[in-house]
Amino acid sequence: MHKGWFESIRDRIRSDHEMFRPAPDETLTVPSALHIIRKVMVDDGLLISDVGTHKMWIARNFATYCPNGCIISNGLASMGIALPGAIAASINQPGRQIVAAMGDGGFLMNAQELETARRLDTAFAAVIFNDNDYGLISWKQQLSRQKSVSTRIGNPDFPAFAHSFGVDGHRAETAAELEDTLRSSFEKRRLSVIEVPVRTHVNDELVKRLDKYWNQK
Repeated sequence: MHKGWFESIRDRIRSDHEMFRPAPDETLTVPSALHIIRKVMVDDGLLISDVGTHKMWIARNFATYCPNGCIISNGLASMGIALPGAIAASINQPGRQIVAAMGDGGFLMNAQELETARRLDTAFAAVIFNDNDYGLISWKQQLSRQKSVSTRIGNPDFPAFAHSFGVDGHRAETAAELEDTLRSSFEKRRLSVIEVPVRTHVNDELVKRLDKYWNQK
């Protein structure tokens, strides 16, 4: 009985992965962007997840193929781990493909560490999923109160912000742009900031789908 249940969960997760495979000209959601990141990264690359809505998707949808191929901040789950974590990983494992995956709010918790990253000559891709919101807080407020309060963020121009530190800065608005930009970053082995504007409608769909799966267990 347990074997059949585990197989059904595996099949559902695989189906979810395929559901979010984006067309080249498609604007992105977090899960569709993760599909591109996984496609571009080598199997032994490292993704470090910050805390936010994207963490929910990474935990469910980002496949890993080696030990410690994905590090997620749980427990106290403090925002801001991804950027300093990627700096440490790049110093400890030079030459490894590293992605620091974060929301706009998480990035702004430690954005000044771009100076440290550049000064120490680290090389990784900082991918910022930008929804101009503290998305996880907003999501939970919407679920419990049907509205969100005090979660919107007035963001800087992220590529220009990166340039001010002498760091490569990009904005990838489609799947093709993200794939090309990320490949170029890895090939050049340079520190880069990649802003990815994301649509958030899929978050509510995830809750509904997980509720359905749970009720079918």
